[in-house]
Amino acid sequence: MRVLAKELEDVVKLYARQGRDLWPAVPSSLYGGFVRGETGPGVAVATWDSGPHEWADCGGGEKVLEERLLIGTWLAGSDVSEQAHREGLGGCLMLEAMAQDKDLTGWLVILRNDAESALTAFVKEALSRG
Repeated sequence: MRVLAKELEDVVKLYARQGRDLWPAVPSSLYGGFVRGETGPGVAVATWDSGPHEWADCGGGEKVLEERLLIGTWLAGSDVSEQAHREGLGGCLMLEAMAQDKDLTGWLVILRNDAESALTAFVKEALSRG
């Protein structure tokens, strides 16, 4: 379970030593505004990745959500053989874990992941709920 978290930590440390952002802020993006402190209260970032055995999230926001590292394993019977399924499921489980720490009602959670299919699925679901 700790393998993915250790890998994520190693990558963050590598980029920090090189003086480069792991996920650079695009100046015109909402995430760029978040990094610059321009988004105000009620905004959090969820950056997650999923492996064959577990998922991990690191991100930040206000007080309760700052500098968190969440790690979880897959639910029994989960189909995680394909990356897109792992990333989508990892995102759902990560948001559920975040919501256990803080009531996210009214919050804007910026989702960051390297799997376009997972992010697209989240957008479609959000749009379908209105």
